[in-house]
Amino acid sequence: MRLSTVLLAVAVGVYGCGVATAVVELAYTRLYADQSGQSLITVVNTTSYTVAPWAEELIKIAPLLLVGCSRRVRRQ
Repeated sequence: MRLSTVLLAVAVGVYGCGVATAVVELAYTRLYADQSGQSLITVVNTTSYTVAPWAEELIKIAPLLLVGCSRRVRRQ
């Protein structure tokens, strides 16, 4: 595997998936707190062990699924 490929994967993981995860969790906690009437700290504490791990793992897998759907990659 080329070094440029490894560095690209790390960059996508850190900057792409990390930021996407933060935005999704931030939006989810704010919307849920507004709709449920619970305090934001309560929602964040509950989300940290219920919804957040699922969201983080799904967002980490998303780039792999996109690459796997590419016809060019599958032909290799």
